[in-house]
Amino acid sequence: MAAIIWFALTGLLVIAELLLGSLYLLALGLGALAAGLVAYWDYGLSWQLLTAFGLSAVAAWIVWLNRRRKESNTE
Repeated sequence: MAAIIWFALTGLLVIAELLLGSLYLLALGLGALAAGLVAYWDYGLSWQLLTAFGLSAVAAWIVWLNRRRKESNTE
């Protein structure tokens, strides 16, 4: 049941990203997808949350670095 919730959240985040164009929402969707896989493999809620927050943070950091690099190249 938890995996279905995570996968539904992933779908909502991807739809929101397509409508708004923010790559940060895509980073959150990636974390939710990974948490859904962890839930599917029957790990506990703490592992699911750790996976979601950890992967989302890393993906958002990569997006931030990429935007920062592009902004410095335009100057």
